[in-house]
Amino acid sequence: MKHFLILFMLCVVSFGCRTGKPPGTSISSAEIRERVVEKLVPYRLPADSAQFYALLACDSLNNVILQEVSEWKGKNMQSEFSLKENALLYRVVEKSDTIYILAKDSIRYEQIPYKVEVPVEVNQLTRYQSFQVKAAIITELLILGWLASKLNWKNIIKSITNIIKFK
Repeated sequence: MKHFLILFMLCVVSFGCRTGKPPGTSISSAEIRERVVEKLVPYRLPADSAQFYALLACDSLNNVILQEVSEWKGKNMQSEFSLKENALLYRVVEKSDTIYILAKDSIRYEQIPYKVEVPVEVNQLTRYQSFQVKAAIITELLILGWLASKLNWKNIIKSITNIIKFK
């Protein structure tokens, strides 16, 4: 009984199994990068206004007389004024004025974390288990060779030839 218990313990120790690792998941890290770009942005100033006031009157001969003239205009306006042969010409031209404003523009790159399934090899033999498999194959071959050496091959071959002849 003592030898049986020792043999049983040796079998348990030598043929024990190892549990596999659970399938792994990893979460990619969140990464946020921000880049600030400074650039000059053209900005066209809005148009200015211009106003013209003229007081015209008629004399006794029905001629037009210009009694009073006034003009209001913005700093970016250029005006032309002429009075020829009782025709009043008033023209306003806007000088284009563009200024450049320094603007900061930020670009944000953001990586959102997500779960990544990592493939895990399941049921992979350990080095000890692969050694056990190779040792078992070698042992089986040795036992088959020993059994083959113990058999009487001449009688077996004769029996096979006799069976073939009867057919």
